[in-house]
Amino acid sequence: MGLAVNGKVVASGAPETYPLRLPLSPAARLSFIKSGLKLRWAAQGFQRAARRQIGESASAARARELAYRENETFADYLGVMHPEVEAIFRAIAERITAEPHEITAGCGAGLFAVVWDSNLTLARNLIGGSALLPLTLARHLGSRIVTGAAVEEVVPEPTGARIRVRVAGRVRDVSAKYVIAATPAYVTHRIVRGLPADTADALARIPYGPFVCGAVLTGESGPMPWDDVYAIATPGKAFNMLFNHANVLRGSGPREPGGSLMVYGGGDLGRRLLQMTDGQIQEAFLRDLSTILPEVKDVVREVIVHRWEHAIPYIAPGRHRLQPALERSLGNVLLAGDYLGFPEMEVAAVTGLEAARTARGGLAPVEGAQSRVLERVQP
Repeated sequence: MGLAVNGKVVASGAPETYPLRLPLSPAARLSFIKSGLKLRWAAQGFQRAARRQIGESASAARARELAYRENETFADYLGVMHPEVEAIFRAIAERITAEPHEITAGCGAGLFAVVWDSNLTLARNLIGGSALLPLTLARHLGSRIVTGAAVEEVVPEPTGARIRVRVAGRVRDVSAKYVIAATPAYVTHRIVRGLPADTADALARIPYGPFVCGAVLTGESGPMPWDDVYAIATPGKAFNMLFNHANVLRGSGPREPGGSLMVYGGGDLGRRLLQMTDGQIQEAFLRDLSTILPEVKDVVREVIVHRWEHAIPYIAPGRHRLQPALERSLGNVLLAGDYLGFPEMEVAAVTGLEAARTARGGLAPVEGAQSRVLERVQP
């Protein structure tokens, strides 16, 4: 993860050297070193908490992650900082759509741990984009996938569940032996009926923050100065983070023309951006993007703005106490999603796989096949 501070971008080398290489005042430099040492200590603790023990279930590991340093906020743990340093940590915290005082110290430590530790999965990429995974699944499942279907309610029944779904304006009921609710917590709370009171309450209490994203298509014909950069935190700008997702393609073979950059504002910055028009957001994004990467203004071909009022969940103090109600057995309704642990792709994938294995194990064998799903809907 790089940093853009006071007109300079530092995006390589050991993180411990950043306070010495960024253009900071002596007071800010000292504050950054002090906070960085505390953060390094906490991140190492998160890395230990995140590693599964031999024979341990994934749910037990998730509970331990959530409980790590949960009794204080990230802001309280870091303490009083120089305003320039506080802005840096705020920009990075807002990548999880919340402010430093809204997330636990463990959550803040995890944001850095998953970047610094190559064994944790946030540092991994699917070459070609994450969408390749669901597209590949859809290709293999064929007609068993139903898209454009809005699930209005899921009602557990003694032998399975009934799903009320709206397709092309028509409402129909679908019977299923199992339902995997791979929806955000607030959507699951709204559509699944008959949940135990503590589970329904836990789903309603998972906090989500906003994102406003800008996708920038570029049309350069050759190498650019940012080719070696993947991510840059950008305190004080119209966005918190800048990503060069094409970076993963630049390591081998000839440099193909064109590229794609992405910027986003989350947390309080995201809320301010939500009040602006798309045109105003584009103007602000491109203005600040060109101050960080000056060459970009000559190669921008298209900018697309996307708004998420409820983008991703974050870990607030007390969150770990909700975990037993979320991990309990709910019969034939199975929960999956990134809100069930530290919110990243790994927990979304693992909980989805756990739910699929449970459903598959409970389905009666079908002649000529290991198992099949009678009807599938995608909310």
